[in-house]
Amino acid sequence: MTSGVGVTPGVDLGGDSGMRHAVMNNKLYAIIGSLVSGAFIAILMQLNASLGKEIGVLESSFVAHFVGTLLSFIFVVKNINLNILKKTFDGPKYLLLGGVFGVMLVVISNIVIPKLGMLVTLSLVITADIIFSTIADQFGIFSLPKFKVNRGRIFGLVASLIGLALVFWR
Repeated sequence: MTSGVGVTPGVDLGGDSGMRHAVMNNKLYAIIGSLVSGAFIAILMQLNASLGKEIGVLESSFVAHFVGTLLSFIFVVKNINLNILKKTFDGPKYLLLGGVFGVMLVVISNIVIPKLGMLVTLSLVITADIIFSTIADQFGIFSLPKFKVNRGRIFGLVASLIGLALVFWR
């Protein structure tokens, strides 16, 4: 018997060990996907900064987002549902700010990477991300589930701050 709720199709959920196996697989995929996404962020920032040096900061942001839009269009064109557009604009307007923050990330990265280098820039980005994410998890910002701050999370936050200090240490 299988369930479609967050479980890989075809995974046997019979008994307790089957359920643990399905959950572990999903968590493992999430962890691997997160690690790959982290590498993508570093690659994206480096490529955009290099393109920014070649054609200009704002122009490279435009090119990066235009290419991303084209790729997204290709991914969704087969499954396009016009009701999605209606839902998009009927929902909370602040949810549309993701694109604005994406553009700002690229523009700011294009400016600072040539001045600070990849390691320092990405260390600052990751540390700020961890601080904001800790706050967002605690309070469930943007209607997402709450994940309470605990000792392990505080230790991780402190470790990231120590890591940032080590990156700046000469």
